[in-house]
Amino acid sequence: MHWVGFFDFLELKTYDYRFNKVRGSAVEDVCGICDGPGDIYDCGCADIAAGACDCDGVILTGSIETADLFRSWKPEMNLSAETSGKNALIVTPQADLDLAAADLIHSAFSHQGQKCSAASLGILVGSVANDERFLRQIVDAAKSLAVGSSHELSTVLGPLIAPATGKLLDALTKLDEGEYWLLEPQQVDQSGQLWTPGIKGGVKPGSQFHHTECFGPVLGLMQASNLDEAIEWQNSVDYGLTGGIHSLDPMEIEEWLKKVQVGNAYVNRHITGAIVNRQPFGGWKRSAVGVGAKTGGPDYLLQLGKWQPTGPIELSAAEQDDAYWWENYYSDTSTLHPFSA
Repeated sequence: MHWVGFFDFLELKTYDYRFNKVRGSAVEDVCGICDGPGDIYDCGCADIAAGACDCDGVILTGSIETADLFRSWKPEMNLSAETSGKNALIVTPQADLDLAAADLIHSAFSHQGQKCSAASLGILVGSVANDERFLRQIVDAAKSLAVGSSHELSTVLGPLIAPATGKLLDALTKLDEGEYWLLEPQQVDQSGQLWTPGIKGGVKPGSQFHHTECFGPVLGLMQASNLDEAIEWQNSVDYGLTGGIHSLDPMEIEEWLKKVQVGNAYVNRHITGAIVNRQPFGGWKRSAVGVGAKTGGPDYLLQLGKWQPTGPIELSAAEQDDAYWWENYYSDTSTLHPFSA
């Protein structure tokens, strides 16, 4: 089978003026194409848009809008995509707040927040939302991040992949009702690609910032009265990529793990930086398109081929394994994820 891979490194710039002006091969300037040997990778975005691509499937890393765009070009396309995320890190009063502050800042601002797994929401439970020391820690930590050119060794926050526009520019410059800046971001160059980090408080459930993936260096804080409310807000977005909780209470952690709707769930650590073979990466809901096999996991290659037995099939080992898991896990309905039925 022939597959072609794309990396949406400009996050759907196909929808901006360049795509509106030129619908030909210039679209290939927008999507990065993984070149390979022979005729396996001899098609690009323009070929798919024109219906001239005869590949069996497409692997995409990018936004859900880009995945929708590919499907609009070729509805029958076998598309496997790891897409957007609106990821939250919950911090409860039972957390190690020093560690939580460090992990929240790392999750929000590493790679300028331009990772699909980045935390753009911090959901602070109960007293944490009014803990002056904790809030001062995250503001001071964000302020300390050196902004500058990627060529400077001291730089922590480098330039954005493109000048801030649209959803990201709104997130960096506007506040919805009830929101306020704990740390207001500043544009520090003429191009609009260098920004200091921003932290906004008072983000309300159901607001634009609560539900919109911004893909940049801005973190919104929400105040939940209890863990159940925090989980509800974390799950209420259209995406289900990564998420985390900071708590030293085993019962809180168990409750969160049962209810959270994410592909990668992190406990007492930052929510970015999944490790291949140890932490296969992928989500669900609008964070995944296709069969959903996780990148870096043992099942990923299985989706890229057609499989058939080469000899007699012996199923006894599989049947024993299924029986073990049914008896020890799945038959106990209290352990099931709410969406597993």
